[in-house]
Amino acid sequence: FGRDNFYLEVQDHGLMEQKTVNKDLVDISRQTGIPLVASNDLHYLAQEDAEAHDVLLCIQT
Repeated sequence: FGRDNFYLEVQDHGLMEQKTVNKDLVDISRQTGIPLVASNDLHYLAQEDAEAHDVLLCIQT
């Protein structure tokens, strides 16, 4: 951890609220110098893990 290992993350979920949050995160990044990263909402790396992820989602609700 440490100061050089902190980032602000933006994602695009196609929601208007997310666009507002992303804009705010970009502003915070510019004001503070905290690096900004863009990512996808990823939950598993390999296609064969999709079923396990689906099961996990089912038992959480």
